[in-house]
Amino acid sequence: MTYLLALFAILSSSFNPLAAEEAAEQIEAKELELVVSYANSLFSEDCYQFKDAFSYVQFNKKYQIDDHLIYEILCRAAAYNGFSRWFKQSSDGSFTPVYFPMPNLEKNSSGQLIIGGFRDENELVNPEYNYESQTVISVNNWTGSGEVSERTEWEFQDGSFVFSKYLVDETYDGKENPILVEEE
Repeated sequence: MTYLLALFAILSSSFNPLAAEEAAEQIEAKELELVVSYANSLFSEDCYQFKDAFSYVQFNKKYQIDDHLIYEILCRAAAYNGFSRWFKQSSDGSFTPVYFPMPNLEKNSSGQLIIGGFRDENELVNPEYNYESQTVISVNNWTGSGEVSERTEWEFQDGSFVFSKYLVDETYDGKENPILVEEE
């Protein structure tokens, strides 16, 4: 039980909404069952049948963005990261996965990190949505303190999320000092 309380405290501090003006809505139980039923048809093994989505319901959210209803469903919770899957519901009630362009990192001839391309990713780590800027931010903490991490940002444009920026801190120096990694 102590473990669950500690995990809840850590997850609560990791998932903070960015904008107070418009908060994400909690998902009703029947609504969650519908989204998870669809999600299990695609990602059941990766997300352990979405058991954490039902154990930590406060981390499941829905966002009304323009004419789009988007769901963030907790896939699994770990020590200092929470992993969410994203889905869009159409006007006919059907769901489709929301994919985010995730940078593939490479090193150039001088050893500097660069973005060498992109892959589509449906799972985000510690995501936050900002209604004002229509931006999703994903922060993957490589250590519990967050001194070593990566941060990816996307902006919502014309019905999908478009890559905006990628920052990484891989220094293990006890300080948070991310660098911006750009496309070559």
